[in-house]
Amino acid sequence: MNDLNSSYLKFFLIKMLSILLFSSVYSQDQIRPHIANYEVNVRGIKGSLDTILNIKENVHVAKNELNASGIASIFLKGNVEENSTFSILNGEVLPLSFSSFDSMSKEKKSLTILFEKNKNLISSIINDDKKTLPYDQGIFDRLSLKYSLMLDLSNQTLLPQYKIFEGENIKIINVEIMESKLLNVPYGEFEVIGIKNHESGSSKRSILWCAEELDYLPVVIEQYRNEKLWMQAKLSYHEFK
Repeated sequence: MNDLNSSYLKFFLIKMLSILLFSSVYSQDQIRPHIANYEVNVRGIKGSLDTILNIKENVHVAKNELNASGIASIFLKGNVEENSTFSILNGEVLPLSFSSFDSMSKEKKSLTILFEKNKNLISSIINDDKKTLPYDQGIFDRLSLKYSLMLDLSNQTLLPQYKIFEGENIKIINVEIMESKLLNVPYGEFEVIGIKNHESGSSKRSILWCAEELDYLPVVIEQYRNEKLWMQAKLSYHEFK
């Protein structure tokens, strides 16, 4: 092999190695910013779920907004909005804060959770009711849990159990991988793998059908109660930012 070809091959191998290394680090320590919209059906009531993820100064900022649509929007005013911030360190999602406000229900409900590692506390306020517990980096809010499942699935580090805090009690969430399959949604056809999760002792369960080509974002979200489908959300739009 002449010097020119040898140099070219060396450059090509180094370039490819750098791409692979960058991709590995990127998949471990970040989830790409994106916008995703879903068509929602809750027992015949139509709605829309808009989600967005940004990164600001190495902090991931996530937002969900659920609104009624169609005829249901005439009777169901308001919305449900959730916000979560978290960092990612060594491939682990570390929640920082969570807030939600439900103006759609008759009884308006607000929730704020602060994960204060420097104070060794997790604190919550549900309306005016305050509660604190010792800090544990293995505890998630419901929005950061979704992104942790996505990241762990990508890194092949999915755990059989996770802990979630929704302002009152810590719940143990059991996780199970389901067989992959093809799914058609309004945004297109995807090969997906399912993450089934349910709270210990509860008749409720959820399945996130995640697509590898979208960084394991769920393209279908299903919630069951007593083995009956209660809610389904299907991806209608997606864009990496």
